[in-house]
Amino acid sequence: MSLNKIIVMCFLTVFLTACGWRSVYYQPAAEQSVDTTVVEIAPVPNEQGRQLVQKLHDILNPTDDQVEKKYVLNVQLSEDLDTEQGIIGDNTATRATMRITAQFQLVDKSNGKAVIDESTFAVSSYNILSMPYPTVTAKEATRTRLINVVAEQIGTRIAVFFKQVEQ
Repeated sequence: MSLNKIIVMCFLTVFLTACGWRSVYYQPAAEQSVDTTVVEIAPVPNEQGRQLVQKLHDILNPTDDQVEKKYVLNVQLSEDLDTEQGIIGDNTATRATMRITAQFQLVDKSNGKAVIDESTFAVSSYNILSMPYPTVTAKEATRTRLINVVAEQIGTRIAVFFKQVEQ
């Protein structure tokens, strides 16, 4: 970039911020936060469930605040694995697709009613190699990645619910 373009860009940046211009999606930090610490996360069976509960805890209550829990989050996980992809000449698969689905309910403890009853899913694939260890490692990494995606989707949905309740 030439020096003139740099000077013009700096001038526009200073000028636009001085006149109070804000981007379309701008919100002050105080308006963005919602209190999701009031959600108790019910235990989910097996290792994948433990990973999901931990990730949800990190998303919904990152500072580990000890507050009265007004809602209970119940989650049911299911995993589907399709290994019939990428078939080569000797009829062995070289690719697998994993799908993790979470059916979740956010239940109000005061009346026992579900305020959210939805499902979400994430899909990813990994290579099936001739050696078992790299394949198992790829499968576990894919599973962890999908659990993180599902947890973020659930956390976002809960945050949207609390934002709507505030208004």
